[in-house]
Amino acid sequence: MFSRRRLLKDMARVGVCLPFAAGGAFSLAQGLTTSADSPAAPRTRTDLSGSEDAFLEDLERANFLYFWEQTNPLTGIVKDRCNVRAPDARVLGSIAATGFGLTALCIGEKRGYVSTREARERVLTTLNFLRKKMPQERGFFYH
Repeated sequence: MFSRRRLLKDMARVGVCLPFAAGGAFSLAQGLTTSADSPAAPRTRTDLSGSEDAFLEDLERANFLYFWEQTNPLTGIVKDRCNVRAPDARVLGSIAATGFGLTALCIGEKRGYVSTREARERVLTTLNFLRKKMPQERGFFYH
């Protein structure tokens, strides 16, 4: 049985070799199965218990929701931090959090958390704001 630590260690070892792989058939999908819930459902490890798999799904959804809910819908900029235990009036955004937010949109769309249209609109809003209005210095955004 694989532990998460061993899986990450094996993936890291394989990842080091990927730049040297010469276009051969290469698959990390061993031991993975597609969920029967939907054709676009993510692959899940077969050696995880039901409760572990459910925990990971809840964690993935909660992480996605942070980036979805803490993004300014007019600019696409993601809040740097958010207080979930009390009302949060902070408005400071972060270019790093925004980058993670763009990645989260891809994952959220693949997992079915948002529609393709919603994800595309949010990405275009963000990229248009960055291109047209976000201050930058010699092509770099302030962090």
